[in-house]
Amino acid sequence: MALVEESARRTRARPASSTRSWCRSIVFFNIFALNQWLQYRTRGRWADYLCGENVYIVLSLVAKSLLARQVFGGTLAG
Repeated sequence: MALVEESARRTRARPASSTRSWCRSIVFFNIFALNQWLQYRTRGRWADYLCGENVYIVLSLVAKSLLARQVFGGTLAG
């Protein structure tokens, strides 16, 4: 029971930096969808298939690097 109360206490008081971090994550995640939409429309730079694929590679590398930083840096420890 004490573990449940401790968990509830931690979730009530979230720092502003945690909220900003989640907002940035959501925005970054939606860049994948934007890239897919631009690649589907085939306009501008995304008319070339390889351009869209290169953007996917860069986005994936950045996303995995940020995730590794969070996991190994202990920022998710709370």
